[in-house]
Amino acid sequence: MFSVYRKELKLFFSVKSTYLILSLLLLVIGIFAAVFGAAGSLHLVPVYMTIPTLIAFPLIQIFAAIRARRSGAAQLYHSLPLSPAGILLGKYLAALTLALVPTAALVLLTLCYSALTSISPATVYTSVLGYFLFCALILALEQLLHTILRGGVIAVVLSYLVPIVAFLYHTLLAYLPLGETALRILTALDPIGTFYAFTYGVFPLADLLTLLLGIAACLLLSILAAKRAIGAYARKPLKGICFGALSVAVALCLSVAGALIPDRLMNPDVSGSTTFLISASTKDFLKTVDRDVTVYLLSKGGSKNVDKSIQGFLYRYEESNPHVTVKVIDTDKDSAFLKQYGAEELNDQSFVVVSEQRHMLLDSNELYHYYNADLGISLSPTQYAYYLSAYLEYMQTQQLGNYSEQAVQYGAQLYSSTTTVAYFDGDLCLTNAIRYATQEHLPVAYVYSGTRTIDTALRSYLINNGYFFHTLTSLQSIPADCDVLMIHAPQVDLTPAEQSTLESYLAGGGDMLLVTDYQYPQLPNLFALTAQYGMSTSNDKHLVCEQEEGYLFVKDEGYYFAAHVASVPFTKSFDGYVAILPAHSITVSDTPIDGVTVTPLLYTGDTGYLMYEGGDEDRDNAARYVCGAYAQKGESTLLWISSPDTLSNMGNSMSGGGNFTLLESALDYATANEYALLPIAPTVINSAALLTDSTMQILLNLFFILLLPLAMLATGAVRIYLRRKR
Repeated sequence: MFSVYRKELKLFFSVKSTYLILSLLLLVIGIFAAVFGAAGSLHLVPVYMTIPTLIAFPLIQIFAAIRARRSGAAQLYHSLPLSPAGILLGKYLAALTLALVPTAALVLLTLCYSALTSISPATVYTSVLGYFLFCALILALEQLLHTILRGGVIAVVLSYLVPIVAFLYHTLLAYLPLGETALRILTALDPIGTFYAFTYGVFPLADLLTLLLGIAACLLLSILAAKRAIGAYARKPLKGICFGALSVAVALCLSVAGALIPDRLMNPDVSGSTTFLISASTKDFLKTVDRDVTVYLLSKGGSKNVDKSIQGFLYRYEESNPHVTVKVIDTDKDSAFLKQYGAEELNDQSFVVVSEQRHMLLDSNELYHYYNADLGISLSPTQYAYYLSAYLEYMQTQQLGNYSEQAVQYGAQLYSSTTTVAYFDGDLCLTNAIRYATQEHLPVAYVYSGTRTIDTALRSYLINNGYFFHTLTSLQSIPADCDVLMIHAPQVDLTPAEQSTLESYLAGGGDMLLVTDYQYPQLPNLFALTAQYGMSTSNDKHLVCEQEEGYLFVKDEGYYFAAHVASVPFTKSFDGYVAILPAHSITVSDTPIDGVTVTPLLYTGDTGYLMYEGGDEDRDNAARYVCGAYAQKGESTLLWISSPDTLSNMGNSMSGGGNFTLLESALDYATANEYALLPIAPTVINSAALLTDSTMQILLNLFFILLLPLAMLATGAVRIYLRRKR
């Protein structure tokens, strides 16, 4: 076997193309390392090496086979007293030695970057191990193909059959209409998928077993095919067939068994990351949960496409309390589930937390945020991307386009800032979602909207603070369990019957939030109702604008401004500010109404003015204009905000969170809501920025992109020169 190994290895390295192909592989590794290494994603380099590797290795074997046939080396082994097993194992080990070249380069990369960055070496080494085993499996499949076809031209032509089949299998697997168990079984047999499992920061025991058994089965079948070719099973062919079938069956059974074992038992974490751990506060809270709750993880493609870090995070909840169950929903196949819980718009890797009492939707976008110390603000991933897009578009066009000047300024600061830190809020969000789902009683909010529904971010914010939402399609009747009624941006006026229903609701001590849009000023029945609480508005389309420079968000666009906030019981502890986006004015009556206390809550300075439809401005009649008012009559309250945009994600981000905070304080005061989020600190998302200067990074890139490939080419040139000289 070792004599064959030496001869085959010598054959590989006597071909010029071997050095050229290996040097190209090293070049690709160096390029990927330059792209992903400094960003702390070195474990992704083996993933992106999949295609180059599958192209390179069959090509090396093709050129070696051509040279072996020309030199007669292919017939030499059969004239020696060697068994088929010894010949095949020797040839396989020689081919496997080629895989050690890129693997060694990846190991060297890890050693260098682990000394210069804060990457997790265990994660990268696990990924490199998966890459080497993947190469070993592909080479074993290649050898099996060549053995069955007995070499020759056909075997050479079909050398790329293995890579093509592997890619087709991996690609088509997502489109097969299979159940979860069948999909897990077929996924366990996917060579590319099993390799990718090593790149998630876990050590996939089931996939390791699958790869090892796959390699062993291919080698065994190759040996059986070789023996059959020389007549070893000529008299008893059934013996060889049964032996081969049994070996494959054992490999498949063990692989399937490993795939059916729960992931949390077969995928120990090796990343050493503290990002996705759960806090002591969460563990203490979970001890008090005595009601069943299920956390559904929405994954496009099912279990095989689940984010392993998020999955491990969820399993920590499941392990902390038997009442908590985690299930994966394939969003490509279970549309009925999404429709049942209104989760059609959630992003991939989002959560649906369900109990007998209620449910909560947690979008994956809510699980992360960025904090920038220079700006002193926190941003969701959507907001962060929005500001960066604003700046990049401005850089390309030198125009604001659809963005505001402030968005461009924020984007410029975020783009160049070194103080932006990414955080994971999953522990805070999920723990409070379980608390919300299992709480005995929560304030119930009924929402009636026009075509413009309540902002998703506002809805999520209020849900997180204890409000359970229902949708009303009509105002002709209001359910008895309604704690707060929200009328959001109505476009059609109330009918007399609806007006009477609302009057009765408020007279009975109900609480209402009214949000109106400046584009729909003619709602006489609705405004007749607000007039009973000392509030009204004009029938013309207009915007409230501010002139004071210190309150403007966007230069020359006075309808983006910071409001003055009145001092009322629920604003006494409010220390932020409220951003007003396009809003119309609210007129607060100067004449007292019996039993009614009305307060201008949000207003301009004394230099405010109105902009009318068509762009006409009334700057000469500067005055204080109100955009939000609060009225009380007995136990009932009416909060009126004259701008849906103010209560949007954009308005809240411009105020640094002040808009939603003030609204929640007002609703809590009106409904006597004492529910509050459990205070759980977010965790920092582990970064791996270089701990060295740019010069060292350039030297590393030069070494792996330039010097290593050139060294391989130089070695080949010297070796071939010496061989020819002899």
